[in-house]
Amino acid sequence: SLTEVPTLGELQQGVETLAVGSKFTQENLDNGEISYATTTASIGTDSFNFLVTDQDGGTTSGLLNINIVEANRPPEVEADKTVTLEEDNNATLDIPAPTDPDGDALTITVDSIPNAEIGQVLLSNNTSVTALQQLTTEQLTSLTFVPVANANGAAGTFSYTVDDGNDENSSSTQVINIDVTPVNDLPIAIDDGPVFTNLGNVITIDVLGNDSDIDGPDPLSITTLSNDEPLGILNNLGTQVQYTAVFGTGTDLFQYTITDGLDEATATATVNILDVSNDPDFLVGGEFNDNFDGSGGDDTLEGLAGNDTLAGDDENDSLVGGDGNDSIDGGDDDDIFIGGLGADTLSDDNGNNTFVYTSADDGGAKFNAADAASIGTAISAGLYDRITGFEDLGVVGGDTIAFSSTVIPAVDNIATDVQTTNISGNVLIAGNPGLFAYEVEGKTYLIYDANGDNTVGDDSQILAELEDVSGVVALDINDDFTII
Repeated sequence: SLTEVPTLGELQQGVETLAVGSKFTQENLDNGEISYATTTASIGTDSFNFLVTDQDGGTTSGLLNINIVEANRPPEVEADKTVTLEEDNNATLDIPAPTDPDGDALTITVDSIPNAEIGQVLLSNNTSVTALQQLTTEQLTSLTFVPVANANGAAGTFSYTVDDGNDENSSSTQVINIDVTPVNDLPIAIDDGPVFTNLGNVITIDVLGNDSDIDGPDPLSITTLSNDEPLGILNNLGTQVQYTAVFGTGTDLFQYTITDGLDEATATATVNILDVSNDPDFLVGGEFNDNFDGSGGDDTLEGLAGNDTLAGDDENDSLVGGDGNDSIDGGDDDDIFIGGLGADTLSDDNGNNTFVYTSADDGGAKFNAADAASIGTAISAGLYDRITGFEDLGVVGGDTIAFSSTVIPAVDNIATDVQTTNISGNVLIAGNPGLFAYEVEGKTYLIYDANGDNTVGDDSQILAELEDVSGVVALDINDDFTII
């Protein structure tokens, strides 16, 4: 039994703390059921007194000394924390220098690094920190998190372990959660134009077409329009600007402001207003979506790049769309249409008109035209010109399709018979670039083939759809077509 308890600690039997008078047996000692635990930070010698009694009632007293030596204490690091920063801003991790209460030398090892798609932890020399890398204290305390441009969200953790090299209680770890909060990026408004038109025209300008916004909560829209010295009337359509050229010719500048729902940006659009008359006009556009009306006279209208709208009106006009998906209306009399690249809409009102193809690239995507199914798929793609009002296919007179000799060397390379959905085999002269007509659902399609065999290779292209042209059995290759 205990006659005096220790002063620097306590004796325990299981979870019970023993006091003066507590009894235990030799068997308890042999089984390791009696233990001693320090209760203070003191070091030195502790002791307790006990009385041993045998089964005959004999007793003897005893004293047990316990030497308490200083144990290794783990390194001290900052508690786990979260670092929060705004998108596109850096943040220092503000890690204080770890210490060791026993004065031991410390080794610092990186355990985990953040998601690289959100950002990275950098040393003071802008070198990326990697997992398992060992750092000096100076390096640890100067770490910076740098997010990827425009990235936000939970970046993961940066954690490290500090070890003093001892066998027990040798290490401590800090985990730092990193969170990047989103910040709205300003929309980007880019100047537009020049857009070309002529006096009296009403045009629609897609000013948002070259503007952008990386993260706005709402789609871009136009908030305000302004013009200090207008040559036209502005109408805000929300995502486009309607411009009516009414006050004169020359260069007109207007400003527009866009919003992404939070922030705004402003840019300038330029409109060049050209004069037209009943005399022959020569009007040339630019890289944007131009709109010309030639009025009377033998006009030459060139859209160049962009999705242009060209109207020849009266007399014999030459209308050149250029790049882009153009809308071209010849008006009355004998006009020349050159749609150029893109899927153009060519309207033939009256007169004997000529539709010119100077390159096979003026047509749709390349495919193999061996059967009706393949041709049907190409028709559904819609990447070809649409000609409305084409007159007198297969008979003398009317409109004409003209090809550059680099596209089709001779009219003899054009198949006479109009094909239908029962097309089978090659219908062209093998080895020579050629063309055949194909009718389906009340429309006739002009299909070009670069090697003269529509069953071999993916080199067939639909050049044009002749709307409302049907029932033609055979082409008049010497009247319907010409080589230039």
